[in-house]
Amino acid sequence: MNPPGNSSDELISIFFHELKAPLSIILSSAELLKLHITSSIPSDSSLKYIQYIEQNSHHLLQMINSALEYLRADTVSGDVTDVSFEPCDLRSLTEQLLCNIQPYASFCHTSIYFQCDTNQPFHIHCSKIHIERILLNLLCNALRHTPSGGKIFVSLEHSETSILLRVSDTGEGISPELLPHIFERFRRGNHDSAGTSLLTGTGSGLGLYIVKQAVELHGGTVTATNIPGSGAAFTVTLPLFDIPNR
Repeated sequence: MNPPGNSSDELISIFFHELKAPLSIILSSAELLKLHITSSIPSDSSLKYIQYIEQNSHHLLQMINSALEYLRADTVSGDVTDVSFEPCDLRSLTEQLLCNIQPYASFCHTSIYFQCDTNQPFHIHCSKIHIERILLNLLCNALRHTPSGGKIFVSLEHSETSILLRVSDTGEGISPELLPHIFERFRRGNHDSAGTSLLTGTGSGLGLYIVKQAVELHGGTVTATNIPGSGAAFTVTLPLFDIPNR
């Protein structure tokens, strides 16, 4: 199995894509902070610095979106080296990431619900940075396609040999034409939720591709389905303890 390709163009594309989510969180946090400070009658200097954050975050996001469009050329698959696996509690990692993304969700007027089938830790061997990419890309994809006032559901379930991570939403779902190709590079839905376009722009078509490659790096699988009458669901299955051969 070959993990994500590492031709120079593809690595640059993925690098720019990975910058978008944290910048979106920074931007939404600044927006919420500005609203809070404004209601408290802050000093002019406080608002000025928040405006600097907003302006430069928007500028960076515009640059990233433009670069991603430019880099939407043919890329070649290769190998990723030096991936470090270590023991990890997937439940704790998920809870921390949900806390980090909450300002972004609040700005989008979207509620996120988290559920586990047990109070025990979810132990796996993993590359933490790749697991974070899986979670962050699935959540940002759900936020992008869920309208204002919608809901996102995140769940973890144990089995004897694996852990199931599920992210579902109350968005528009995935078109039948796109569904078989949803994890391919540069595949995008026809439209995004208007509530999130300020932060993320249109999707680059790399997020779900990155998810699939990162999941397979862990010896797992990922599937996408439509929920009848309500949005889409992505299910990631990861082995509990074994580190895949690379």
